[in-house]
Amino acid sequence: RCVPSWVSRDPMELDFFTNEQLLRYFRRKKTQISTIEQPRMLLSHLRDHGLLRDDLYKAGNTLSRHYSPQQGHQIQLKPPRANIQKVNAMRSQKQKGLYEVLDCLEKERSEHMHFFWRCVFEDYILQMYPLFRVFKHCLQDPGLWFL
Repeated sequence: RCVPSWVSRDPMELDFFTNEQLLRYFRRKKTQISTIEQPRMLLSHLRDHGLLRDDLYKAGNTLSRHYSPQQGHQIQLKPPRANIQKVNAMRSQKQKGLYEVLDCLEKERSEHMHFFWRCVFEDYILQMYPLFRVFKHCLQDPGLWFL
């Protein structure tokens, strides 16, 4: 039998949690999520599952294209200190932009937190973004929610 991708195939059952609990957990983790270096695949995944509007996807995707660790090392400015400042400024802008996308997701899709967490706990997202593995582990043990 074919199971849709949004149905949890994992023994961890998110239905045990209320939407409010998952929303609270999302709020606690939003800043950490905004530090993801290459968010393009995550944003695409959320958009493909209807959790992210096209305009938010485009805004977030534009920010992720403007900075990558590889690009940051290729900036040739003098003196060298300016390189670090420019890279840090670009990283900060990208993180702020991703945070704003997540903030909009919270405001517009707060009633869909079960669906959000199921999406980010899919195997290939967990492989690309190890941070979500930590979140999944913490959700399995509510005593770790503050990590």
